[in-house]
Amino acid sequence: MSGFVDLHCHLLPALDDGPATDALAVDLARALVADGVTTVAATPHRTATFITPLDELIERRAALDRLLHEHGVELEVIHGAEVAVNALVDMDATELAALRLGGSGPLLVEFPRADAFGDPSWPVRELMDAGVPVLIAHPERIALFQQDLAPLRDLVERGAHAQVTSGALIGRFGRTAQSSALDMIDHGLVDVIASDAHHGELRPPETSAALAWLAEYRPNVDGAALAVHTPRVLIPPQAQAS
Repeated sequence: MSGFVDLHCHLLPALDDGPATDALAVDLARALVADGVTTVAATPHRTATFITPLDELIERRAALDRLLHEHGVELEVIHGAEVAVNALVDMDATELAALRLGGSGPLLVEFPRADAFGDPSWPVRELMDAGVPVLIAHPERIALFQQDLAPLRDLVERGAHAQVTSGALIGRFGRTAQSSALDMIDHGLVDVIASDAHHGELRPPETSAALAWLAEYRPNVDGAALAVHTPRVLIPPQAQAS
């Protein structure tokens, strides 16, 4: 299977914990293509303290397009960000809109990894109440959702989508993340598989391996829906054509 639409990838070079150089970004892009990805969202971190100006993000993505063209890498790149929950409260409407996948798709939101004081879900609920669609990044690696599926189920029932990481399914992040990802899929809480890749070799895209794993252990799961069809539906037509 190929034609994957990867909605979570740290592809922009020299920005966060993704590739440190242009050359490494090209290596990662080639690894994505080799794994079967045809469209990828470049989703650098946006936290309460790590803030890249919007005009710089736009230019960096345009520069990446030029870089990939120069190296003959045929990969459609759409923009976005992985936004930490604690950053949502300070973001204005312009930035929220600009960081949605492809410009008008869902906002990729990351919950705190460890147990958080209080309820970290309320900014996400407020966001959805305001009409902004949400894609929850790697819930299988978030303590809140590992301990109990109820908070994730509540958000999904409110309209959120959830994305598990391909590497988690094949055990790259340990047994807890793997079993949590599978449990979430079994309970119908997952819409998307994405790579969350950071490096062509050290943190590579592994969607094809994850789908092969699912085909063996969960043959009733529609891998094409998770990696191709649903992600394609979630990003807007204008992003697909850009």
